[in-house]
Parts: sequence; C-alpha cells; structure tokens
Amino acid sequence: MKQWIWAAALLTTLAWPAVAADLTVAEKSDALERTLYGQTTTGALTTRLSELQYDVYGGTFRDGGLAEQVDTLYDDVIKSDTTEPALAIRLHTLEWQLQNQVTDRPIVEIAGGLERTVYGVLKTGSLRTRVKELEETVYRGKHYELKQVEVPAGTVFKISLAQDIGTKLSQEGDAIRFTVSEDVFVDDVLVLPKGSVGHGEITKVKQPRRFGRNGEIKIAFNQVFGIADEPIATVLGPEAQERLKREAAAVGASAVGAMVLGPIGLVGGYFVRGTDVDMPAGTELFIQVQDTVAAYGVAQVSGAPTYTTRDIVISTADAKEKKARPADGLAVLEEKIGGKDSVLKADTRPESAAVAETKPADVRDDAAQAVQAARTEAKQDTTDVRGEGKERADDARTKVTAQAERVSTVVTEDEPVKIERVETDDDELPVVIVRQES
Repeated sequence: MKQWIWAAALLTTLAWPAVAADLTVAEKSDALERTLYGQTTTGALTTRLSELQYDVYGGTFRDGGLAEQVDTLYDDVIKSDTTEPALAIRLHTLEWQLQNQVTDRPIVEIAGGLERTVYGVLKTGSLRTRVKELEETVYRGKHYELKQVEVPAGTVFKISLAQDIGTKLSQEGDAIRFTVSEDVFVDDVLVLPKGSVGHGEITKVKQPRRFGRNGEIKIAFNQVFGIADEPIATVLGPEAQERLKREAAAVGASAVGAMVLGPIGLVGGYFVRGTDVDMPAGTELFIQVQDTVAAYGVAQVSGAPTYTTRDIVISTADAKEKKARPADGLAVLEEKIGGKDSVLKADTRPESAAVAETKPADVRDDAAQAVQAARTEAKQDTTDVRGEGKERADDARTKVTAQAERVSTVVTEDEPVKIERVETDDDELPVVIVRQES
C-alpha cells in the first residue's frame, strides 16, 4: 500500500498542464525530487535546486530567479509545452522500446537500468547527457516526438490487478492499483504503453450471507496515466464487459474465462460468487476509456532530435562533495537495483588524451571531471603555500587555467558544447562558462 501511495502522489503531481500551473515552487521541487529519486530531501530550497540542476545538467543555470529556474527544470524533466518530450517521457519511451513496457520507478533508476542493459555498465555525467547517448545508441537517426490525439470513448484495453482483492481482504474506500497489460495506440501514436499505472477504489463490499446469497465487490476503475503522465478517465463499461465475455469464450478455462464462466460472475460491474469474492494480484480484466479525450502520446519520426538549449555554468560550487543522502543517484541505484551485494560500477575507466581526442562524443564528462580535478589540485596548492608567499599561489592559478583551457579544446571538437571562456580574478579559482548548443 505504501508503494501505491507514493506512485499515486507522484502521478497526480505529474498531471499536466492544468495541475502543474497551480503548483508552488516548493511543490514543484518536491515533484522533481520524487520523479528523479523516488523521494524528497530536506534542506534549503536553493541547495536542493542546485543539486537537481547539477544532476540533470551537470551545472547550474547562469541566469534567472528561483521561481524561474524551478519552472525551467520542471518543464525539462516532467512536462513540456513543445514537441520535445520531457526527460521523464524520454526515459519511459526508451524503457518501452527496450523492454516492451514501462515502470513507475524513479527516473534515475530507470536510466541506470537501461545503461546496464545497453552498455553493461553504469555511465557517469549529467542525466541529460546520459539520456541523449542512450537515444543515439538505441534509435540511430530517429527520435520520438510528442503528438496530441483524440482517444475515442469506449476504447477497450486489458489491465492487470496489482494487488489481491477480496471480500475477506478489502473494505469500502480502499484504493486499488492496476497496470495496463497491452499497448494502446491511436494511429501511430503510443498513448498507453504496457505497464502504465492506473488506480481506482473499492466502492462496495458485501459479505456472503446464509442460504447461498452471494458476496459482492464493486470496483471503480477511475483513471490511468499514459506515456505523458496525463490522467485518462476509465470505467468498467459495457464494451469492456462484452470484450471480457468474448475473451472468456475464446480461451475457455483461463484466468479471464474463470472470471465470467466459472464460479465468479460479472453482473452489472459487480464481481460475485456464492461464498467469498477472491481476485488475486495478476487477475486480468478489461476496462475502457470513459469519454473521448485529447491526450498526448509519442510517435517515432526520422532525423536527429533538436533539444532545447540551456545556458549552464560549471563552477567550483558544482564540484563540491555532496552530502550522503538516499536520494543520491548511485545510492538509489545500488539500493533499488542491486542492494548490498550489488556489482554496479560506474564507467570511470581512464583514457589517454590521444584516445579522448578521437572520441569527442565520449569525453565530455571526462573533460569536465579533469577541469574539476585541476581546480581541486590548484586549491590545495594555494592552501599549502599561503604561508610561503604569493608567488607559488599565482603559479598554481596559472596551472589550473592552462589545464582548463587545454581540456576546453578537447571538449569543443565535434561536440554541441561550447566553452566560451575561462574567467579568473585575483581571489577566486577559474570558472568555466559552458553553453549547450543544438
């Protein structure tokens, strides 16, 4: 039940655009952390925002106030007003492409699992860079765009109960959770991939009585969330019941057939049996879209995608050691995917400068790490020699500036990233200004 509560809260938060427009800065920040890590963190909002930006982009925004920066991050990670899907949608689409279903896991965990599938190892660097590399590897010259379509009323699809339901277990008002068991397309647009989560509630429980009077359970299948995390109202309507009967007739004594032809009968939306109603997790049923609804889905198109650009600053503040917290990306992956016995390891194999120059698509993160290492070394040198004179400190600053400029040359070769300049003043370490370009 605890897992369902988290999922329902997350999905309700992601119902856009109407709901998103009403969220406060703090609520959007919470939604971002739940989407990325599966839980919220504590601390100053500015610190949390900086860490979110660092995990998503590898740096922090150069301009904008707190509210504007949260809005920008929310648009990029959770929802989008353009044909470019947000990061969460892009990861769910990759998940569906590779595994033929989606899950409601935190997206940092999804990204790590996909990298394990594709590369056999976790990657390092910003989430946005890692997702882009996955898309280039999996799609090869194609990409997915958001498209709005009309999903007709009465569209029937199969679902699977995610929990046990029964007259002995359930009470009126209990929340229920289910998942979609088959992909739902409108033309070539994927709206409901297999694994999409839905929820409803038990509206009536009637215990069996003497003289063979049946027990009854009535379930309202309220809504399901598609690839774009929009709520679509659903119902156990007449078309769904007819589909269930036809399937039962075709498959005979299957689990679905037993629901209609066996000791349990489906009568007017009620599941009844002479003694107790018992529907275990995994029981498959059919429901339908309640009303014609405009919804967003994804469709594959040819050509490389054009991603929104962001003006990012990589500074010494970004390289600070993060405090240990369960929401840290690798900690979440180790806990959720592998546990204590996990063999997950990030791909941190060193490469020579010559190899890096021949593989510009693979060195952006390594280059950024080299810059940060140079800064750290220079800072330590400066601290050590403060009592020995200013000359050695100046030499250390000169050294890190030269290293940063040398790495900048490697990064900019054949990459859609431009390091505009390296700023240095008398009292601070260098700050590398990076602009992402489409």
